[in-house]
Amino acid sequence: MKYPIITCYPNHANLISVISQNENYTSWFLNNYIQLFADKNDYKKNLLRLDFYTNNLWQSCPFVYYQKISRQFLSKFNTSIIDFCIEALELSSYIYFLVDVFYISNYQSAYKKWHNVHDIFIYGVDL
Repeated sequence: MKYPIITCYPNHANLISVISQNENYTSWFLNNYIQLFADKNDYKKNLLRLDFYTNNLWQSCPFVYYQKISRQFLSKFNTSIIDFCIEALELSSYIYFLVDVFYISNYQSAYKKWHNVHDIFIYGVDL
């Protein structure tokens, strides 16, 4: 892991912190982080979110091996999400998923107050 050059949004910062270890990432980074956009639908809601115009970078990045595992698939195995994460980390994998902060007590401002999706990125564990 390296401190990422972009830290404004977790989905960008997490990926860049992983791939910036590779000395060849610079040209890919410069080609994929050149254009900015603001969603007109956000503007209609009195929001302005400026972001990088990208397409599923985790899936298209040549420096990571991306696997998408559904909740339904995981439910077929007799294991908790915590045990799954520990096993994945032991296999030298990173874990990246989205959560609804309504259900997570560490998100104190939103916990049991409102639903909002947020990124979780796990790259290590201290048992």
